[in-house]
Amino acid sequence: MDYPIFLCAKLEKITLPRQEKWGILISKESFLANKSQITMEELTGIPLLCSPRYEIQKMMQSLTTEFDQEKLNIVGTFNLIFNIFSLVENKVGAALTIEGAVANRNTEQTIFLPIVPEIKTNCVLVWKKNALLTPTVNAYIEKFKQAF
Repeated sequence: MDYPIFLCAKLEKITLPRQEKWGILISKESFLANKSQITMEELTGIPLLCSPRYEIQKMMQSLTTEFDQEKLNIVGTFNLIFNIFSLVENKVGAALTIEGAVANRNTEQTIFLPIVPEIKTNCVLVWKKNALLTPTVNAYIEKFKQAF
């Protein structure tokens, strides 16, 4: 399934054509490590680390309407995935994330399991509306606008 990423009115955005697949990052020592994919229902009871962003929380809520969303055990949140690797490696929880965020990382101790049915979202370039931006950032944004 494809889900739009909703953004607040205080932000500008460019939606990029690339889509990312959602899943969980787990320790190779997890009881789930022998799986190749996971369903939302299988996430019940597992300590989860998730983005605190409203858009992501709303998407997760929409995916859990088929079963009791109270069963999702979100034990913590994170803004940057590389800050969470140590927690996942030490089995504090599994991180809900996009595949591209972990694809090129040193993952000797972790595994990415895609969620099925497949959940995809578009990549988005975002910046604050009416922010005073440097000429370099403005040029960067203009290049993206021309390209996409």
